[in-house]
Amino acid sequence: MTETSTLIFRPEDILISVFHYFPPEKRKFSADRENIHTAFYRLKKEYQKLLKEFTFNPDKIFPTSGVLDQALNNLEFSRYLTKFNPYLERYEIQPVLDSYFDEKLKEEFLDYIDEIKSISEQLQNALGL
Repeated sequence: MTETSTLIFRPEDILISVFHYFPPEKRKFSADRENIHTAFYRLKKEYQKLLKEFTFNPDKIFPTSGVLDQALNNLEFSRYLTKFNPYLERYEIQPVLDSYFDEKLKEEFLDYIDEIKSISEQLQNALGL
């Protein structure tokens, strides 16, 4: 990819790639909207190029992103991410997410794997995993 090329990844693909690098013991996590949005808001400051599609409104009680909400909803609809408990307060990353990453996204993100892994690790820490 050249310096002048425009990097645009779908928000869902970014999330799939980030969640792909959650280890098995950390694949169930709180669906707390404030924690997830705040974590991505902070990560965007460091990874502006990869996370540029995630726009935030910082003028709320916590920074919110309609793009992030929609991407999470799309992953739920696709059953890559499920809320598995009666009160829908925890997410679980499904194995099909890994298959999709390996088959469809791995090559596309090849030049950014280190950054994706770093985002994944920092997100896990921010979510208390």
